[in-house]
Amino acid sequence: MNTLILGCGDLGILVGDLLVNQGHQVLGIRRHPDPSIQTSFPIRPGDLADPDRLPRDGIPDAVLVCANPGLRRGRDNGLAAATPRIAAAFPAARLVYTGSTAVYADAAGTTVDETGAVDRNDPASAGLLAIEAGILGHSDSLVLRVGALVGPRRSHARERLAAGETVIRGDPDRPFSYVHEADCAEICVRALGGAFGRGVLNCVAPDALSVRDYYAILAIQAGVAVSISGDGRPAPARRIDGGRLHALLGEVAWRRP
Repeated sequence: MNTLILGCGDLGILVGDLLVNQGHQVLGIRRHPDPSIQTSFPIRPGDLADPDRLPRDGIPDAVLVCANPGLRRGRDNGLAAATPRIAAAFPAARLVYTGSTAVYADAAGTTVDETGAVDRNDPASAGLLAIEAGILGHSDSLVLRVGALVGPRRSHARERLAAGETVIRGDPDRPFSYVHEADCAEICVRALGGAFGRGVLNCVAPDALSVRDYYAILAIQAGVAVSISGDGRPAPARRIDGGRLHALLGEVAWRRP
């Protein structure tokens, strides 16, 4: 399989290396490639906001879009406008996008599946939904709404604990729907090969953790004792149901944080 990965951060690199290990050809695109990062496949500079200037080396069998939209950090990397053009540029390819469960509205801690209400009033969520719409305009496309990524490359929460920061946004007992980065990468590889069909699937582990539970796991790993508290600010609370994907995967050993 000839695969083009648009957005080679940690997840894109994990997926690319897995594909190469399985004997596939991979080309990665990143706005500013980091020469210090070693990968088993080439990464070329390119801007997804300008799909017409992306490399056209051969015709890919599959395209993974996993670039950071920037919307949840107050930026806009132009993916909403670019994804329809990306879909049009590769009409015969399998198209997979790693989106976000952040599109779902607050559900007061209850469980939501792929039919759950989305938050179109929040500008960031609305932008993420626009990116999804551009992907889903392709005839063979799958949007994976990915929960919070955890794993050795996810350092933000560990750095907070190391700095003694124990106050977090919102209610620490709200649900924490996550997926280990290694599991997510393996799911992406299978999706690129045609698994899981078309449309939208939630990509989360079956664990029922809270944010407090997650920090407790990290504290044990770090060998420190902490007590997490919330700052009282509003934060969406919903447990993401990944049952549809779980059924398609069958029996797998999900990794924990």
